[in-house]
Amino acid sequence: MVFRDAWRHWCADIDHDGRDVGVWLITVGCDDDNVPDQQKFTLLTVPSTNYTAIRAVSSGKWLAAQSFDNNGSQVVLSNSPDLWVLEMA
Repeated sequence: MVFRDAWRHWCADIDHDGRDVGVWLITVGCDDDNVPDQQKFTLLTVPSTNYTAIRAVSSGKWLAAQSFDNNGSQVVLSNSPDLWVLEMA
């Protein structure tokens, strides 16, 4: 699965092709004919809920929102997943 933002149609991407915990999720320009693994994700749905865990194909690590300050969180790779609710925009 590939995630694109609605504004520029850029793809979600794992920063610096990272495989380590704490690497950021970013957006970059993307090519429909050549999608690298750091722009691919798999979804794992939690049975009997509307929750989904998202895993990066390039590393096998999970996406998690971790708080860095009072203004918000960064989405990063983690060894344990955060659960997400996917909604149509």
